[in-house]
Amino acid sequence: MNATDKLQKFIDDSDTFPGFDVDNAIKLLRASDYPKVASRLSLKYKRTQVFLSILMEDVKDYASATKFLRNLPNDQVCATKKSNQLYPKRFRSVNSSNLMEALC
Repeated sequence: MNATDKLQKFIDDSDTFPGFDVDNAIKLLRASDYPKVASRLSLKYKRTQVFLSILMEDVKDYASATKFLRNLPNDQVCATKKSNQLYPKRFRSVNSSNLMEALC
């Protein structure tokens, strides 16, 4: 079993660990160049903003970020819009502006 598989298994079992610090685990995974594992953990614990940040800042997958936004409830899209200044200008101007304006 390689390191990524071991991390995935750890994430699968993470809800059984008392006191598991999700936010620090995500930060550590991102800093260790495991963005896909970090994104999976962020989705598991419903850290929507962090998940989008990983897609846009670490993976540079703007298409998936836009697709994810399209599937969010309107209130979560609006919350994302409020913190939108954190995201790369290219994403804000090209991919999400019309979607966010239409929903908020």
